[in-house]
Amino acid sequence: MTDIDFQTWIDFAVAAEILLLIPGPTILLVVAYSLSHGRTATLPLVTGVGLGDLTDMVFSFAGLGLLLSQVSGLFFYPQMGGSLLPCLSGHSTMVKSFHLDGMV
Repeated sequence: MTDIDFQTWIDFAVAAEILLLIPGPTILLVVAYSLSHGRTATLPLVTGVGLGDLTDMVFSFAGLGLLLSQVSGLFFYPQMGGSLLPCLSGHSTMVKSFHLDGMV
């Protein structure tokens, strides 16, 4: 086992902390919807995110991740379809905001 010097360890710890402080897309979604739609949208959105994370954990603990990694060829097309949905949602949100701001 190789020893790591203290300065390298500090550099790694600082870089890891910076990466951990950057919010992910789910947090940005919750904040954006909360700011644009107020408190009425916040509770259902946070509940949905929590239930989605719980479902993901249950399926992962049940071994679904291992199963999907074994049949990754069959999972490719649903995965690409699922990745297209946020793109379309973002595009639709941008178009609506341009129309509301009077830009178009």
